[in-house]
Amino acid sequence: MTITFTEYGAAECIEGSKGILQINDRKHLIDCGKSYQVQSNSDTQIFPFNVKEISDTFVTHAHGDHVGELLELVYNGFNGKIFSTYQTAEITKQQIAQEASSVMMYNNSIKGRKFESGPHEGEYIPFKKSKFKYADVTHAMSLFETDRGVVRGDKKGFAYNKPLIIDDNLTATFYDAGHIPGSAQILFDIHSGGKNTTVLTACDLGRTDYFISNHPVANIPIVKAPVKDFPKPIDHIILEATYGAKVHKPLEESIDMLYDAIQNTTKNNGGLIIPAFSIMRTHLLSVILYDFYKSGKLSENLNMYISSPGADSVSKIIMAHPEDMDAETFKKFQNKNDNPFWFSKLVHHEKYAETQKVLTENKTPYLLIGASGMCDMGRIVDILKNTISNPNNTIALLGYQAEHTRGRKLLDKEEYIRFGKELVPLKADVINVSGFSGHVDCVESIAHLKYINSAFPGHSLKSINIKHGEKEQCYALAAKVKEAGFSPNIIRVLKKGESVTFQ
Repeated sequence: MTITFTEYGAAECIEGSKGILQINDRKHLIDCGKSYQVQSNSDTQIFPFNVKEISDTFVTHAHGDHVGELLELVYNGFNGKIFSTYQTAEITKQQIAQEASSVMMYNNSIKGRKFESGPHEGEYIPFKKSKFKYADVTHAMSLFETDRGVVRGDKKGFAYNKPLIIDDNLTATFYDAGHIPGSAQILFDIHSGGKNTTVLTACDLGRTDYFISNHPVANIPIVKAPVKDFPKPIDHIILEATYGAKVHKPLEESIDMLYDAIQNTTKNNGGLIIPAFSIMRTHLLSVILYDFYKSGKLSENLNMYISSPGADSVSKIIMAHPEDMDAETFKKFQNKNDNPFWFSKLVHHEKYAETQKVLTENKTPYLLIGASGMCDMGRIVDILKNTISNPNNTIALLGYQAEHTRGRKLLDKEEYIRFGKELVPLKADVINVSGFSGHVDCVESIAHLKYINSAFPGHSLKSINIKHGEKEQCYALAAKVKEAGFSPNIIRVLKKGESVTFQ
């Protein structure tokens, strides 16, 4: 039996996870994420492999860098089964529906508008050609498998901890990854001729529950800590390196930093602008703001807004799965009209015109959360364009900012930030509140490895395969894993398109 793994996307970089686990002649795709350097509405073939040769697809979670090219996959001829957890299937449907409707929404927004400057000044802004239709979303979602042993109406997906027999040689099980609702570590149990080989994906992996000296453990609400106890010894692990060289500050310290920013905003009568992903980061913020509100720590004249319909849709999915929240957070959601997602102090903007009104007419201090977190797409782009030149405002960046993104340029405090053809001066304060990350840091990653490696006496990991991190982060994590006592012979940094063999 021959087992290989090839990462075609997130090798020595963050974006576009697309890994193929090949067992003999069957190819199993793990994630199909968007690489933001490639436009999805292009007619260019973006897959470096034959889509029609893929037997089936496994989705670890519903972030765009893991599901953003599913429509492309189906468009290019994939017609196999797709496996995921319940929540991942539900959130993925929302994600790819937005992908299909984004061109239509853009065309509606520019209808009748003309270029205000540049070489085409005075000409009508041209419409974009729509590549995907909602029928493509329906078809893609029809490929998601359903746990037929559980009555859930037309819901797609599977529960955690339930082994799924994929074929004669493969069983797969989803275990909670603690990254976002529905996120999973996938344990692949490969068996043939009396021999078993296990492969575990641990990317993206949420904050762990390990008790590490001098490293306070984050209590990230809404999701539970990643599973670390598996029923079988792990032979090979595929591990993320998003924060391969970094150690997160304690969550409590980040919460204090956020509160100080709110206080300064109130004092300056300005705006606190928070770019946040519509899945998980916005929801974590909502829980924290709710706690501030309930404890009476917020000024009465501070207005708070969320401008992210996508986040509002995900809120409903999260609330439909209270079993996946931590116990303390679960108690806060008993009142459907007064809970961390929906409370009187926090106003939700379904239409962007409501947000624009705040930006142009608001005379009191305000806090505004908008998608997306790296500032390159979504409503936050226009929000930032209209706020970064005000010195009374603060931009709070809460998570990882990939190279070349607008978020990275803000983090680096470049003098001017580009919005299309326009360069806008950055005069607002920019702060980095990094402790809100939903990814493990290097200390937590190594703790996860050590626990798995020692769980079954007499057995140890045969390979540690590092991906999903910028190049320097991948190699930094590899060095730290070696320092932690693991043999350098089993540590690999995966390279794009390069196959590795699992013995």
